[in-house]
Amino acid sequence: MSLAFTIAPADERTLAAGAYLLGVLELALIVGAFAYAAWRVRALALASWSGAPARLVESVLGLAGLVWLSEALGSVGAFGEATVLVGSLLVAGAAFAVCGRLERDRDPGAPAPPPP
Repeated sequence: MSLAFTIAPADERTLAAGAYLLGVLELALIVGAFAYAAWRVRALALASWSGAPARLVESVLGLAGLVWLSEALGSVGAFGEATVLVGSLLVAGAAFAVCGRLERDRDPGAPAPPPP
């Protein structure tokens, strides 16, 4: 009888506290980077949106960015913990630089968003 997978011994399935905390930190950095990038892009593209619709757009943008980054890294065989972390920080940095530059170049006489 052949199993499709084998189960690792119990000592190899445990996760030390340090490794767990490192994983939580990595996850927080990745999610935070994409959340920031999505917020900047949404604020630039849809400045008058607020509340639930704005958060929905930011959620979709953040998840799409993570999927696109993962697909791009996977297509060149570079998908891994470190590359996703570095890539997400690069995405946040690019959003900071590009959106900041575009916001400075924006016409200051643009109409204010309508009141809710």
